[in-house]
Amino acid sequence: MATKSVSRYVPLLGQALAAGLSFSAMKLLGNSHIDDCYRVVSEVLRQTTAPETDAPRQPPAEP
Repeated sequence: MATKSVSRYVPLLGQALAAGLSFSAMKLLGNSHIDDCYRVVSEVLRQTTAPETDAPRQPPAEP
C-alpha cells in the first residue's frame, strides 16, 4: 500500500529534479559566458585607453 502511494509521486519528483538540474546548468553556463565577455571587453577598453607610448599600437584582435 505504501509503495503504491509513493510510486505515484516518482514521475513528479523526477521532473522536478530534472528542471532543477537544467536550471542550475544553464545558470552556470550563462554566468560563465557573461564573465568571459566582461573580461574581453575590459581588456579591449584597457588597451584602447592606455596612455600612448613610443611603441606602435596594435589593433584589436578580430573575432
